[in-house]
Amino acid sequence: MKIYLGFLLLLFSFHANSFEYINKEGKKREIPELHHILDVPLLDKMKPPKEFELGENRTLQCITCHGIEDIEDTPIDEVDKDHDNFLRGGRYRKLTDFCYNCHQKEANTRNNIHILLDEQDQIIEHKCKYCHEEVPDQNKEKTLDEIKLRLPAEILCYGCHLKTPHLNSIDHLVELKDKKLKQWKHTTKEKNIYMPLTKKGKIMCVTCHAPHQKGILKASLPAAKQVEDVALKEGILYKKHPWAEVYETDKKIRLAEFNQKTGENLTLEYKRIKAEVLLRLPAKNGELCLSCHTFDY
Repeated sequence: MKIYLGFLLLLFSFHANSFEYINKEGKKREIPELHHILDVPLLDKMKPPKEFELGENRTLQCITCHGIEDIEDTPIDEVDKDHDNFLRGGRYRKLTDFCYNCHQKEANTRNNIHILLDEQDQIIEHKCKYCHEEVPDQNKEKTLDEIKLRLPAEILCYGCHLKTPHLNSIDHLVELKDKKLKQWKHTTKEKNIYMPLTKKGKIMCVTCHAPHQKGILKASLPAAKQVEDVALKEGILYKKHPWAEVYETDKKIRLAEFNQKTGENLTLEYKRIKAEVLLRLPAKNGELCLSCHTFDY
């Protein structure tokens, strides 16, 4: 399950741009966008580490989160964001890892809207309305225009997911032409499977990914056919593979240069897919790729 706490910063900022903050002493200070609001008291149940200095009545100050000396008097463009103690506790792989010093991780885990059936296998209709204006008839085959999506299908997924959730995803968001279009038509007809394209004939997320939990759509519908090797709560699973050593050796120099340049500490490990879910066709054996691609040996 993905974590959404980082997006909660949107709720704590006054608006989408930098804003002017006036502290209790009447001192003005420009604060960057998406910044946590200041001078608010922490809830009693929040127990940050001791080095997180709080103001009077446990209020949040600049020095609560930042360990840089005199940061409250330093112009924004002069603040050293690469400083080891820019965020107290050192460098964090994810912003949310820092937020969990005060916020509870479990309480801020985003709801998986793809889990659409309750414990009695009944449809949780309010989850349908995250994407649809109304609950569609799951027993009838319909076009994208007929199911009344809240946003165009090609951008709807970006409300929760990144545009680049996996390797080469953007490279796939192109119009199908010539041999690939011919192969796509052959695959969808031969396998009687639904792999929708945009009105301009482009691939989108739901071309390859099935958004509905298995059992939502009538089983005989082409849109209902999908991979389900593992429970939806588990998500995709991977297993180690001997090729990992070759992969890591190939990327070693480039990865070291990237980490040195960015200050990151990324590691890469090659793994094979063990189990997958919410795909139109299996990816682990290449069947999904062959729905559009052909290879000459």
